[in-house]
Amino acid sequence: MNEHELKTKLVAELKRIYRTQPEQVYHYQKYNAETKEVKYPRIEAGLTDELLLDHVLETKTLALRLMDPATKCSVVGKVDFDLLHDADDMETLTRKAWALKAAIEAYGLKVYVSHSGRRGYHVVVFADQPISVEKWNLFLIKVCQEAGLGYPREHLPKNSDPNQSPIKL
Repeated sequence: MNEHELKTKLVAELKRIYRTQPEQVYHYQKYNAETKEVKYPRIEAGLTDELLLDHVLETKTLALRLMDPATKCSVVGKVDFDLLHDADDMETLTRKAWALKAAIEAYGLKVYVSHSGRRGYHVVVFADQPISVEKWNLFLIKVCQEAGLGYPREHLPKNSDPNQSPIKL
């Protein structure tokens, strides 16, 4: 497979994964080096092949809103673990993220664990069908408790506010 075919296949797979709702709202990460502030402006044109390639090549970081505002449902849920808040060291934080992954997989759901910058992990859960925000909220709390992690400090979606933080992909 040549480089062009590989990029085409990768973009097609990312579109399949990231298009969670018909009117999915996408954002990109904008970092201000002067103020050290991170914002996520909306991508008005929608998700393009070029943006996905920029994301894969790490020249642009994409994010998406987890909830479809019309249905108040999502096929994606997320629990965030940060070193500053959830553990005293990376080893403990890593154990927590992987314990949660195992607990979620026991339900037959797809799970992806990724680094969230330099300070933690995102545990992202994918469902086959849209689930109401209320059910996601209850499930994420329940599975964290089953994994022995207590109440999750940061998880999404947790309510029907359409302006919740986007999840970094």
